[in-house]
Amino acid sequence: MLETAFHTVYLVADLQTLRDGAERLLPTLIVLDLSLAGRNSEKIFKEINRLSPDSRVLVLTLHTEPNVARHALHAGAHGVVLKQCIGNDFLAAVDALLQGEDYVSPDFGVTALTH
Repeated sequence: MLETAFHTVYLVADLQTLRDGAERLLPTLIVLDLSLAGRNSEKIFKEINRLSPDSRVLVLTLHTEPNVARHALHAGAHGVVLKQCIGNDFLAAVDALLQGEDYVSPDFGVTALTH
């Protein structure tokens, strides 16, 4: 999906490659699986912001608890999409982030936006 909308799509499989890519490419958008960040998500978001301050970070997650979305947004993500809603929410999230807005899958509920 992203390859049709962006000039370059850079895929990574580990955090070091993510750091290297963020610093070297200064991407407009970073889509990050929350499981890749693990328990260090807050540290990873801060590091991405330091290496590539203009990048917008969209998190994908299996976790449906609103607290997961709140934590990701508080830690520095700009959007959170539930993997089970990716077909409905992903493109809307990408559009919102590219317009400077934050995005949270509606299935999290409105309370997820309150951090």
